[in-house]
Amino acid sequence: MNSSPRKRDLYLEKGVPEYWIVDTDARAIERWRSGDRGPSILADVLEWQPDPTSPALVIDLPRYFDRASGRTPLAR
Repeated sequence: MNSSPRKRDLYLEKGVPEYWIVDTDARAIERWRSGDRGPSILADVLEWQPDPTSPALVIDLPRYFDRASGRTPLAR
């Protein structure tokens, strides 16, 4: 995954709680969170819940990448 480490570090330094780098070739997401020592590499499910009183956003990553690549048509 190739994103600018300088940009990532700046975002985290400025208080952005979570930063995602989407790698379409690897079909994965690199998730950086403030306070973590390194990223989580997600290839199955991405779950994001910035507000604990609201339902989480859950993304099935294989399905997402299939649709993004055109392998699976979007539902109508």
